[in-house]
Amino acid sequence: MMSFGTIMTEILVIIFFSYVLWGLIKMLVYRMADNDILFTNIGEGEAAAIMTGRRLKKIIMNLQGYHLDRDYNVVLGEEEETDFVNKIFPGVYWLGLPGVATVYEYPFSWVKLDEKGEPEVRKETIKQIYVKSYQYVLELKNAETSSMATLSMKVLVTFRVVNPYRALFKNDKWLALASSSILDRTRTFVSSFDDPDEIIKIAQKEDSSILSKVMTDILVKEGIIENIENFQGAKALKIDIVDIDYGDWSDMAIAEIKAKKEGDALVELASKKADALKISSKAEAKAYARLVNEMGMEFIIAIKFIEALQAAAKAGTNTIFDTGMINNLLTTIKDKGLDEASVMRDINILASKVIPAKFEEMK
Repeated sequence: MMSFGTIMTEILVIIFFSYVLWGLIKMLVYRMADNDILFTNIGEGEAAAIMTGRRLKKIIMNLQGYHLDRDYNVVLGEEEETDFVNKIFPGVYWLGLPGVATVYEYPFSWVKLDEKGEPEVRKETIKQIYVKSYQYVLELKNAETSSMATLSMKVLVTFRVVNPYRALFKNDKWLALASSSILDRTRTFVSSFDDPDEIIKIAQKEDSSILSKVMTDILVKEGIIENIENFQGAKALKIDIVDIDYGDWSDMAIAEIKAKKEGDALVELASKKADALKISSKAEAKAYARLVNEMGMEFIIAIKFIEALQAAAKAGTNTIFDTGMINNLLTTIKDKGLDEASVMRDINILASKVIPAKFEEMK
């Protein structure tokens, strides 16, 4: 008859070897899962599609507090019973017989920010798909405003796949399609601005958060966010414009754009006023060209003075009583560093019928 001590020793030996055997089994299972033999690894916040040949057998998801419904929508709630059957150990799931069941693999490209905050392009063939929130970098390059100025920007979009079936099998490039929808509308948004400084003023407020909110509201209102969810199976949770590259948009560049616009406006205005003045002689044309070139948009002040002279002539006088108009003209001539006598000579040529005898009296 064995003693109590002998029995306890044998029990402890059995427990020890059982524990060692269980550890070896777990290690073997994890090693097999790493190589997709009978089992497979699915990390927290990920899902994987299990295939039989080219046919989808099932999608397994590992997301705490959520499960997949029959249409593969990610829904809130505890895991369903089938998920427990699939789960062997934490993160390890039953795959199927080798050569029969395989994990679906697909090429995936995305951009993320590295440790220095710079975009890093990743291209990999992967087996899982994120069903947790993940931040992707979208790059909008050379977007044009209505004045043909260009800018580039980085847009951070936090996506969460809410239907892995649609993302994987209805749109194998779900991120590219979703990104394209957002960037195309953002490009149109930029084109609605005229001057670059309009965007600069918005973007500088609260670190671009206002610009991000405006863009998000547009995407929501126009149903773009909803369409991405319905067709690509992903939900855009947050959109942040984090960096705007104005390229050569220095103050000088902006000034040049404005000058170009003002120049176009000047040509249009000068053409209209030339018709109104009924310029007919070569001398009048040269005088008019000098005023426009020397005074720029302020040439309209000289035109008003000419019109006043013509009105005075019709009234039978050569006197202009609007001293404010005269002072405005003289101040403009002085501010632009022009020769007063030369400007007045051109004005008198254009006034045609009226040449004030004593201009000094009008000052």
